[in-house]
Amino acid sequence: MGDRLSLSLLLYLNSDIPDMDEELYLDGAGLAEYFDDICQLCSDLNIPPISDFFSITDEDYENVSVDSDMHEPSLSIIERWYSASSGFDTVCGIIDFFSKNTEHVLSKEDILNELFICKKILEEARSNDIKFHFSMDY
Repeated sequence: MGDRLSLSLLLYLNSDIPDMDEELYLDGAGLAEYFDDICQLCSDLNIPPISDFFSITDEDYENVSVDSDMHEPSLSIIERWYSASSGFDTVCGIIDFFSKNTEHVLSKEDILNELFICKKILEEARSNDIKFHFSMDY
């Protein structure tokens, strides 16, 4: 049981944000654990799911390729960058839903904390015209 790998949903930026609060750290374990449920919630709310902003870095792809004998990149995993405004709107939509539905099964403190960190990072990225994507990490 202690050998089980833990996934994290991470937020990558295509450029550094000047004067970014260095204490903003996204663990992403809660978002990764409930990734499918959160994407379904987005669909139910009629907002783009966080999976729409998912990509893989070229470096991560190389690591996956070595580990899994993949040779040709799939179009769905080629590194892509998205508007921080779009991601910000999705994250705010999820936070807004949870603020009005505190008893919802996904309204958990760790998920909310991670969403608020995403919101802060995306807000800074949006202000600096920096693009982003989500990706999974072990």
